[in-house]
Amino acid sequence: MTSFGGQIQCACWILVVLASSHVLCQDCHSDTFDFRRYHNESHFLDLATKPNEVIAKFTVSNTRSANTTNAYINVAVEGDQLVFSTTDKFPSYEKSEVETRIQLVITYGCTTGSIAGRYYQDLLERNNYAPEFSRSQYDVTVPLPLPKDFDLSPFVDNGKGVMAVDYDLVNNTVVFTLGENPYLRIQSMKVSDKVFRGVLRLKEQVLKLPDVVEVEIVGTDQGVPAKNSSAKLVITPDLTIEYNDPPAFKKTFISEDYGADGGNTVVVELVPGTVHEEVEYTLLGEDVKFFRMSVQEDKAKATVVVNNESTLPRDKFFLSVIVEAKRSELQKAECVILIDLKKTLSNESNVTAVEKTLSVLHLEEEQEHEEVFPSEVDDCTYRIIHQIPNRTESIFSVYESTGWIVASKFDREDTELFGNVDPPQFQLVLQIRCPTSEGTPESPPIFVDEIPYSIDSTYLSVIVDDINDHSPEFTFPSEGDRFAFPVARLSERLLPSKLLQVVAIDLDAGLNALIRYSIAENDHFGIDPKSGVVYPLENALDDEDAIELEIMATDRDGAEDGNVSKLKILVVPALPYQMSILQVQNIDEYQLSQTIEFIQSITSFVIRTITGGYTSLGSSMKNRRTSQRSSNTVQRLIVAVFNEDELISSESFAKVMVSFDDITISDLEELRFPNKDHNTHGSDYCTVYPYIIVMSVFIVMFVASSALCAYFWFKWRLLTTFSKSPDQSIYSDNELIENQNHNAGSTPPARRKELDGVTVDYSSDSVSRSNRLVRSLSDMMIIDEDDETNGEPSAPSEESPTNEAHQRRKSIRFSEDVERIEVF
Repeated sequence: MTSFGGQIQCACWILVVLASSHVLCQDCHSDTFDFRRYHNESHFLDLATKPNEVIAKFTVSNTRSANTTNAYINVAVEGDQLVFSTTDKFPSYEKSEVETRIQLVITYGCTTGSIAGRYYQDLLERNNYAPEFSRSQYDVTVPLPLPKDFDLSPFVDNGKGVMAVDYDLVNNTVVFTLGENPYLRIQSMKVSDKVFRGVLRLKEQVLKLPDVVEVEIVGTDQGVPAKNSSAKLVITPDLTIEYNDPPAFKKTFISEDYGADGGNTVVVELVPGTVHEEVEYTLLGEDVKFFRMSVQEDKAKATVVVNNESTLPRDKFFLSVIVEAKRSELQKAECVILIDLKKTLSNESNVTAVEKTLSVLHLEEEQEHEEVFPSEVDDCTYRIIHQIPNRTESIFSVYESTGWIVASKFDREDTELFGNVDPPQFQLVLQIRCPTSEGTPESPPIFVDEIPYSIDSTYLSVIVDDINDHSPEFTFPSEGDRFAFPVARLSERLLPSKLLQVVAIDLDAGLNALIRYSIAENDHFGIDPKSGVVYPLENALDDEDAIELEIMATDRDGAEDGNVSKLKILVVPALPYQMSILQVQNIDEYQLSQTIEFIQSITSFVIRTITGGYTSLGSSMKNRRTSQRSSNTVQRLIVAVFNEDELISSESFAKVMVSFDDITISDLEELRFPNKDHNTHGSDYCTVYPYIIVMSVFIVMFVASSALCAYFWFKWRLLTTFSKSPDQSIYSDNELIENQNHNAGSTPPARRKELDGVTVDYSSDSVSRSNRLVRSLSDMMIIDEDDETNGEPSAPSEESPTNEAHQRRKSIRFSEDVERIEVF
């Protein structure tokens, strides 16, 4: 007992000493101010407050001085007053800071020592500033043509783009809009907390611009009420670079019958947008002398007139001429005019008609054909009066010694020959000529209007059949290109799905152009035979050595007789420090690819994408009272960068990319710990945290001490109660159960048995606490029903309980005189 009481006193003294030590260290004193941490929640400081104005005062004692290094709020002790006031720099707070709460770290000089504390001052949120553009007028000179969605930012303000800043602490997001115009649209992009960029993009492809395009740019913030400002955008085309579409005729082939009453007039017209003052019109062909031409002043049209009938040849049934519109050797267009003269001739009999007015043939490319079509029918012969497309030297001709029309070699993939013909084919017009009685050949003069040329002309369509004369050509990648892939220990975490996708084309057609991909046997990479995707195998770069891959492309869907092209590339293992996270906001895949190509064009870098895609990032305002959530679509790629065939570190890549404000470069650690530099608990979290730990320890010690004291107190009370109990059945030497009369009618004492696992059930009217110990002596007493029947066990019956119930436990109660045991 003495030892236990001493323990209680010791625990109490420890608590008293800990509490008193906390009081003794608080030398500086104030009833209204907490020197350790004070948040001035009752007053919001207006940012329009003038310098040296008092913010708050507190009555203090035992305080000699107060010092802080904060540049915007000063603190001083003036007698018994602790005074907070603004500094000369306070009016410029919004232009330099982003927090809506000012935190002061203060050292207080007390009578016997010093105390370090923090003071927090909230700021009144107002929309004080309108967006401020970096320039009042942006002069932009752009080259032409430009594609759709092209970003004009590299041409604006020396590559900086349209920039605006809003100095307000909250609701300072700047939204850009453009005045009505047919060329441009604008997107808003956040650069930093207060700086925003307007990304100018083309609505459609632009081939030409007026001399000057002026558009007003308006920047509006999100304050209440909203404020805005404007700037002027002036765009002029770069006159040193001029682009015009090459001339193009609305119709490239015109066929008409000759009108004997007044001749023929044919008007050829250029497509709008291809007209230029430098275009020159020329008539070409062997029948030029039968035509004359006049050109409209704006060079948009030309009129071709056929001469009078008296000047036309009697031995021709067709006149053809080519109208050429030429601006340069590379920019020209042609229109073929075909005039049918047959109806100007007189009728005659004894006509030999052609057998077919239309015939279709198939000829293979890249070989000479000696028997294309027979050129003799009885005594009549065919001549070729027209063939398209054609070269300077005619492909088809009549070989009189054999009586066949022959063809020289031609290539189905010749774009100059078949560029506008799909499928590649020739169109020939054959005219039959028969001898007259005088022995001179004469064309038959009989015509059928319903079927043009059905008597003396045959249209011959020659379809060019493809042969497998071209091998596949790789368009991506190029021979010897280098690619990067994470080492095995890193690829297990990044899980890149592919190394690259090979692309090859074949100029042939049909099955001859169907390509199947394969890769030389290796333990690192495989390839999809259809798509050309090169994917990693289980042991890709397990030994962390560079490997060379040989990729094959076979046409005819990989058949044995297909043409094979081979390509070799080098795969270099990429270590963690050689991979970077490239992040761009508010951009699609096409724009991202253009951005990467632009970076590669102005640097010596080759950027290889390892993996990546779209993500959604959330950003929150730093002031918790006005916390708002917003999300942006972000393209995040993990890339490796080559510089002169060597992988460079993420740090080196990031240094070069500093000039690109809309692109963020970070290392792989950012992927593992994306918020490692952000304190999400508030600015004073780290300061409060140790105090929370100390107070928690004190509370646990107090609760444990209280529980210990309560336990020993109840134990002591229990022992004291038992020691004072008058129950003689515990300390008397007399027998516990005694019956002097030994009456036969009394209940004999039950035979005592000891059974393992037997317990006694106490009823709700149990005896008092003093008799509880006496009752515990009956815990092992079992009343056997056999003893109550003079020791004669009863025979078992169907109604009797089981043997287990036969020896059931009995609750017993001692009467106050302990004369007998009552069993119930």
